[in-house]
Amino acid sequence: MQVSIDVVPCTGPSASCNDTDGDHILDGADNCVSTPNTGQADRDGDGLGDACDPEQVGPCEVTVSGDEWIVRSGGIVVATDTEVRPDCGL
Repeated sequence: MQVSIDVVPCTGPSASCNDTDGDHILDGADNCVSTPNTGQADRDGDGLGDACDPEQVGPCEVTVSGDEWIVRSGGIVVATDTEVRPDCGL
C-alpha cells in the first residue's frame, strides 16, 4: 500500500511549523493547540475546538444581565453572548 502525504513548506519570518499537541495540525491552523484534536471539532462554532472548551461541571443555568446572556455550569461562567441565547449543550 502506498500512502501519499501533502507537504506544505514552512517558510517566511512568521511561519510556524510547530505542532505543540502532536495531532498533525500545525499550531497556526489548530483550534486547540494544547490538546490533540485531529478532527478540529468545534460544536459551538466559537473558534475554540471542543477539546479546549470548558466542560460542563454541574447544573447548567442560563441567565440574562442587561443585554448579555450568561451560561453558568456549576456556578462558573462558561459562555456569554449578546446576540443569541445560548443553551446548556456546550
